Amino acid sequence: MNKSVLFYLDRSNSVQVIESDALAHTDDISPIMLIAAAVMRAGYAGVIVDQHRMANGRYFHALNTNMATPEGRILAALCKADQAQLPAPKLVLQDIRRAYQNGRGGA
Repeated sequence: MNKSVLFYLDRSNSVQVIESDALAHTDDISPIMLIAAAVMRAGYAGVIVDQHRMANGRYFHALNTNMATPEGRILAALCKADQAQLPAPKLVLQDIRRAYQNGRGGA
């Protein structure tokens, strides 16, 4: 039986209901979150990570992407990819820069 259910209002104002027992628990940062951090650190606004503390004391990290931006579309696609085969953050940043240079900044 699940001890904790997380209700989360995402950046699109949609309510997400998540059973905390179904979340993968790790003390390491996942590769997709390392990429998201690099994208945010580079100043791109189309990727946001929210953090929420759960009742069990662990933290839930929610990755939100704006699909109207190259970085949002790229990160959303990477979320569906094999997490063990993700490119290095540096390569993702190059792809984002290239998309903006080629005039694909908007949807």
